[in-house]
Amino acid sequence: MNPKLIQFRAASTLEKNLQGRTPTGKPAGEIARRDLVRYYSLLRQSLPAFQMAEAMLIVEALQRNPPDMEQVQRLWISVEQAVKADQLEQRWRVNAAALVERLRTLTPAECMAICDAVECVLCQPTPIVQELQARVKQIGLAKP
Repeated sequence: MNPKLIQFRAASTLEKNLQGRTPTGKPAGEIARRDLVRYYSLLRQSLPAFQMAEAMLIVEALQRNPPDMEQVQRLWISVEQAVKADQLEQRWRVNAAALVERLRTLTPAECMAICDAVECVLCQPTPIVQELQARVKQIGLAKP
């Protein structure tokens, strides 16, 4: 069975990054595939785990207030703003100040991994909290 063909156009920044990584005579698509495998591996290895209530608060906060990916390390601001605006601390019974402080200390890779995990959780919409919690756990955002 052949792998599924996925194609995309490289924007100028991505094209420059690929050119700087592509040896002469090698297709840029091979390098892009290699780099994407590396990126997904990095995300998987960098994802911090939270208590379920904390993870659900993060999912809800980022669903309402996603961070700017160019400043992903400021993820904590998105969470803090959503907590204040939507009273998520009471809803999930979480010490939001402690959670925000933990988020402030994370590396950019950890923050990107959280954003990716939240996107994975939300890619199949469901109104049932238990199903969301199962996906949060499966993805690794919540401790087993």
